[in-house]
Amino acid sequence: MTQHVGAHAGHHDPEGHGHHWKDAERVRDFVQRMDQRVSERTPVFELLAALAPHDQTAPIRVLDLGTGYGALLAVVLDAFPNAQGVGLDVSEAMIEVGRQRTDRYGARFRFHLGDLADGTLPSDLEGNFDLIVSSLVVHHLPPEHVRRMYQIVYQRLAPGGAFLNLDHIGPGDDYLQERYLTAQERLEEPGARAGRDCPQNVGSHYRGSVEEHLAWLNEAGFAPVDCFWRRLNQAMVGGFKQ
Repeated sequence: MTQHVGAHAGHHDPEGHGHHWKDAERVRDFVQRMDQRVSERTPVFELLAALAPHDQTAPIRVLDLGTGYGALLAVVLDAFPNAQGVGLDVSEAMIEVGRQRTDRYGARFRFHLGDLADGTLPSDLEGNFDLIVSSLVVHHLPPEHVRRMYQIVYQRLAPGGAFLNLDHIGPGDDYLQERYLTAQERLEEPGARAGRDCPQNVGSHYRGSVEEHLAWLNEAGFAPVDCFWRRLNQAMVGGFKQ
């Protein structure tokens, strides 16, 4: 059993978040591995969608930050059949795969090529959103960029909206970090984690604690905020805009 349930796996990215995903061969390898873990990821994605504070028939507008090939946003659109989704990603190769896999949604699913490495949204991404989601992306950003991103996300949310972020989250304690990694290795098949996990705050990966993320969300204006799901080094945090 593996631990990674999001749309992106954790890799060291010396060029800045997402830029290594521009390599088509890397994208093909990643998509193949993710296809083997659909049954693991889908229940957590469905929980995220269920937490959205909207009627399921509402014509909401959804933004997925670092959407990859659109796995998370597809689950949200399935839960909200009248929703329109925008999948933001920096990788053209990943978006090409995503367009093939999300063709069934027609105009409801639109990809937007753009970078969020500096903690901001692309200037050509227009309008506000009722729901903003993300999966295993924010941990690539340094803390000051995460705080900026949370503030911008809050500003781009319509009243009554929510932001839900599934990501690598550190325990904030070296002893617990060691226990989490050991438990993860025991749960996974031999060699499954090699090359795709990373220690806390190494390279371009910054795993703030749940408490830090909740404080940054509060600081941005979200209320209430909470940790809605957690398993070892992954957690779903977020908040609402009243």
